[in-house]
Amino acid sequence: MIRRWPCIAVAVVCCLLAVVTFASAECAWVLWEQTETAKAPMDIREETETKWKVLAALEKRGECQTAEAKWQQIKLAYVKERVEDKLTPVNTAPGHIHIELSGPDGTRGGFIHYSYQCLPDTVDPRGPKGK
Repeated sequence: MIRRWPCIAVAVVCCLLAVVTFASAECAWVLWEQTETAKAPMDIREETETKWKVLAALEKRGECQTAEAKWQQIKLAYVKERVEDKLTPVNTAPGHIHIELSGPDGTRGGFIHYSYQCLPDTVDPRGPKGK
């Protein structure tokens, strides 16, 4: 009977670790918007500026993905309403909006690219913060 106690203790510890690991996997989800802008066409790839912005924090990944689609629709409507005369094609794909801008003389100008990502609240797409 004494020999079974170590096995039982190991089994209890393994079960507790499994429960703790599962509980820590549940986290909040953050919807990020990345804006990349350039003054030259995308194929030239001169300097681009990238900015990240938090749009929402939600409890479940599915909620975040639903919010992602809604934010993309809102941004697309805004872009079409505000800058339609200054842009050429607006290309969209799930999670992305790409806008080619015309130059002052009608030639190809720069671009604006919006992308949306749902990431766990433990992930910051901007990278590590400096000290």
